[in-house]
Amino acid sequence: MSTKITFTSTPHLINTHPLIHLPKPTSALLPARGLVVCSILIPSLSPKPFIAPLEPDGKKSHFFLIDSDTFPDIPSDQSLSITLTPLKKYPAPPLPSDIHEAFRLSNTLDLYYKCTPASQYDWIRWIRSTKNEETRRKRIEVAIDKLGKGSRRPCCFNRSLCTVMEVSKGGVLLGGDETAELEVNAVEDGREGVEYAIEDGGDEDGVKGTDRGGRKRRGGAMGEEERDVQGNGSSNVRKKRRGGKAGKGEGSPVAIAVKSGKPARQIRNSQEAQ
Repeated sequence: MSTKITFTSTPHLINTHPLIHLPKPTSALLPARGLVVCSILIPSLSPKPFIAPLEPDGKKSHFFLIDSDTFPDIPSDQSLSITLTPLKKYPAPPLPSDIHEAFRLSNTLDLYYKCTPASQYDWIRWIRSTKNEETRRKRIEVAIDKLGKGSRRPCCFNRSLCTVMEVSKGGVLLGGDETAELEVNAVEDGREGVEYAIEDGGDEDGVKGTDRGGRKRRGGAMGEEERDVQGNGSSNVRKKRRGGKAGKGEGSPVAIAVKSGKPARQIRNSQEAQ
């Protein structure tokens, strides 16, 4: 039996788009931190439920857009009782026309439609999570290439960020505390606070290619990092790579070369001879 979640919320507008923003305790009852498709019943608007995706807001909650054509008389100052029923099987999402045409011309449509509806949502959400048209076109090209190579989902896509660009900025829903630091759960490995790199390196509107420490997260292990904070506030960073030598500490050939003016290779050979 599917779980029903009932709560109350007041509709509000973001850039003329009416939506319902879930309270965080309500969102926590959903089966996933990423997109969740639900049957939604709002008795005061209609006696019949409708199906809609609940988009993450980038702040550990969800929201859903209300179709103003279907519900033209949405009260803006009235608290609504809403019942959500998460679906176990998602219907296929509508494919935007530019993506459909590019897939059709490249003979990729059949490969795309062989993906599960949940995977189709991932492709669409990843492609649309930018305001830059050139970036969008590049992502479509990457999707065509990846689907042709057998991929079923976009690589390293953080599903817990908001991808509806009309109501968000930087992966976070506008309104309220949109300037707060993102604290999102990484989808793949459970680490908090990590924003994953996307195929084309990310951009200001989508997923950034670094974690909160400023280090790049494009696959592979980074190794350990040691910081020796000096009295003047600066820091020397030595990176120990797995199976390798220390990086650029004070005693490294590179550091000595900078101070002495001698070639780093000469200093390295001298150290190895000692």
